[in-house]
Amino acid sequence: MTYKLLVADIDGTLVGKEGTISDEDKQAVAEARRSGVQVALSTGRVAKSCSWIMRELSLDGNHIFFDGALAGNPEAGSEVYAQPLDAEMVREVVEFARASETYLELYTSTGYFIETETWGTEVHRHFFGIEPALVNFDDLRGERIIKGEMFVSTPLEAEKARALQGSFDGRLRFTWAGTPAYPDVHFV
Repeated sequence: MTYKLLVADIDGTLVGKEGTISDEDKQAVAEARRSGVQVALSTGRVAKSCSWIMRELSLDGNHIFFDGALAGNPEAGSEVYAQPLDAEMVREVVEFARASETYLELYTSTGYFIETETWGTEVHRHFFGIEPALVNFDDLRGERIIKGEMFVSTPLEAEKARALQGSFDGRLRFTWAGTPAYPDVHFV
């Protein structure tokens, strides 16, 4: 059987606990590409946080980001699929998060937005290499929001995240993801 496509996850697969790609994995990806296999990333991460990986592995095709809500090649400026969140739903989630004092981040295909700085903002800066824009979420009306995210590392944060999830159950899809670099943190 001849393979034409290799799709790889990032955190815990290509990128280890230290936030780097092993030489062995770099060589394996290079060998796959030399043999004619297209290599694509599939991740819950935002596209911007994958740019260095695409450059380091010389990946020039399309990739899957935001748990499948966006596909394309941001380095080339192409988008082949997007499933943005409903604007009214985003407004409701923002209101719920504010009322329950739940930390929330919002993402467009190219932007990362917060209303307040937290320890999670630093995780994004230092591990994922992305810088937030500090805004009032009300000013994002009209923007195409692809993903919202919460950080969970304490029982109180977990309780708040579950309350938000329960309030929007059946209307939004939630995933509780992690990375080896932060084993006690869930990205929801």
